[in-house]
Amino acid sequence: MLVVQQYAQRGRRRKQCMQLDEIWALNDKQLVTLFAEPASNELTKNFAFTCALMPDSCAAIFTSFGSEFKARSAVKEHLLDHLRALVSKARGVL
Repeated sequence: MLVVQQYAQRGRRRKQCMQLDEIWALNDKQLVTLFAEPASNELTKNFAFTCALMPDSCAAIFTSFGSEFKARSAVKEHLLDHLRALVSKARGVL
């Protein structure tokens, strides 16, 4: 079981852990929303996303200038790489 901290959004209850298959079933937008911490500066047009899927072992930061899309896409691919590795590891244990 992968333990994550997810804060309540729009009155939903807070859920503190998710199964790997639940995370794998998330769409790209949900994955980035739940497991990446965004930061932006509208004045300088800098955008950044920090990986928060496994905070003890990864603190990768993806940045872009001018558009949020490049940083969001990079962190999405990074999160998917983490998930593929976790699924492979889980299958190896079974």
